[in-house]
Amino acid sequence: MASIYFRHDKVREGQKQLINDIVKAIEQKKNLIAHASTGIGKTDASISAVLKYALDNEKTVFFCTPKTSQHKIAVQVIQELAEKYKLDLKAIDLVGKKHMCADNEIREKDAEDFYELCKKRRTKGKCPYYENIHGDSFVKRMASKRRLDEVNEWHGAIKEHSELTTYCQNFEERGYPYPLCGYETTIKIGKKANIVICDYFQILNPHIADTLLQRIEKELDEAIVIIDEAHNCPDRMRRGLSVSLDKKTVQKAIQECLLTENKILAKKLEKIIEEIELAERKLDVEERVFYREEIPFLKKDELNDLYQTGLLFLESTTRSRSNCLRVLHFYEQWMVDSESHLRLIRRRNGKIRIHHLCLDPSIVTGERFEQCHSVILMSGTLKPGEMYRDLLGLNKKNTEIKEYPSPFPKENKLNIITKDITTKYEKRNETEFKKIAKRIEQIVDNIPGNTAIFFPSYKFLDLVVPFIEFDKPIIKQEPGISPEQINNLLEKFRKKSKQGAVLLGVTGGSFAEGIDFPGNDLLGVIVVGIPLKEPNLETNALIRYYDLKFGKGWDYGYTFPAMSKAVQAAGRVIRDEKDKGVIVFMDDRFSWSKYGKCFPNDFNFTVLKSSPAKIVKDFWKN
Repeated sequence: MASIYFRHDKVREGQKQLINDIVKAIEQKKNLIAHASTGIGKTDASISAVLKYALDNEKTVFFCTPKTSQHKIAVQVIQELAEKYKLDLKAIDLVGKKHMCADNEIREKDAEDFYELCKKRRTKGKCPYYENIHGDSFVKRMASKRRLDEVNEWHGAIKEHSELTTYCQNFEERGYPYPLCGYETTIKIGKKANIVICDYFQILNPHIADTLLQRIEKELDEAIVIIDEAHNCPDRMRRGLSVSLDKKTVQKAIQECLLTENKILAKKLEKIIEEIELAERKLDVEERVFYREEIPFLKKDELNDLYQTGLLFLESTTRSRSNCLRVLHFYEQWMVDSESHLRLIRRRNGKIRIHHLCLDPSIVTGERFEQCHSVILMSGTLKPGEMYRDLLGLNKKNTEIKEYPSPFPKENKLNIITKDITTKYEKRNETEFKKIAKRIEQIVDNIPGNTAIFFPSYKFLDLVVPFIEFDKPIIKQEPGISPEQINNLLEKFRKKSKQGAVLLGVTGGSFAEGIDFPGNDLLGVIVVGIPLKEPNLETNALIRYYDLKFGKGWDYGYTFPAMSKAVQAAGRVIRDEKDKGVIVFMDDRFSWSKYGKCFPNDFNFTVLKSSPAKIVKDFWKN
């Protein structure tokens, strides 16, 4: 194995190959797409593989995740490596400024509004926490330097962002009457950082990343970028580059204008309302393509007027968000013409909304990845790798695609495909729903513990569940539940592990991704059907776009992303080497060869044309 820093005494076999491939990629300035199954230890492998090279060659490592909660393991790896090898390194755990703000008044504002208010307070010298970091005189700058020296010494190689925020805010307890801005302190430390743990957007969204890189004095061409849980990246970037607007938002913006005595802007916004209402009256379908000229243009000075009015409203009231700023954000995107975006008007639940939807995130990500020294994409759901390479715009000639098998005992997992079930739209009827319900009952009755059942949609869930009779308690996911409600349901589910309970959710939902069910918390997963997107204008536009660009419209825009969600849901069962479980894919299409491209190579299936009850019972018996 390559010479690296590694915190554990032993390297797992699959992990060893992953490390060697990453080292080879960065030495050759190449990119790597790594489909690495759960349990290999991707975070350890990736950070260890790049760290020595980065330190020896003065590169910066960016470890990017889709969720702040996923920073913790990376922080732990870096801390233990620095301690074990006495490394002279500096790393930062970077999150959004809002999450590190010491000002209670503006921290509670809506995200976009928070950043605008923060900017205004800083520029006007009204944020003491910012001033305590930068200082507006020689004496204050010297005091700031002493405080930063103390923070640096305490910080060591790295601290979690929450620890740093608390430390900066509690300066008064150590004799300093001036608390510091945690975010600004992180930026100061970041100038000497070898490793930056951050969100996708902080390195891939140019509106955010360019400013950040400039402030921490880093260049992408000297960066090694690791994208963790990379299967989320295309959709997340696509959503982040899309905007929408409804009549209610414009109406509230008009109210803000009147409250701040800006009647001229209010009249301009009223014209937008008139055009939306006209479009609404003419809309005789659920959705249609909408053209840029169908709503009034806003000139540059009018956009600036929206900005100033929104800030004035936030400062003069206790409201947490400004609708003037919502309208501004929409128009900044709406006015730009691009073949990679789709404009449409859509009616949902009786409400009209105008959308400017990004179809192709690679227009942004491809250019940024091209600048990097090397990019490592890794996940347990990166099949087929060619799709993720294309969707994110990685250079075909410069990108390796590899797959690493699960390190767990194969006999601990039973994979089943039931071919006698279908969830196709044209075959959805009461007879089929009853058949699916019966199969689910037979499987659940033979699993001696908790089972999770994931349906392709809430609508389909509600069509099948009335026909199911369980002897076990049912815990059902509802659409739009809060993170607190999710945690409460999970706690309730886990407490039922001895007697067994049934968790009902949707593929691609909160319970199907990013949650671990170790040990006996989950013994079985049933994935009912393939969660294909609704065949609407957006889906059809994606299919057309990727057909023209890659000749793979149906694969990239429809079937493969749905299969990725199904495999993600199945991955909730086996999370470590001691776990045992049953996974049932319930739809005959799972056995089709083109869908099989999305399954890991080490998935050994038992394909059945009848009830799987006996084979499930025998698995647990043996």
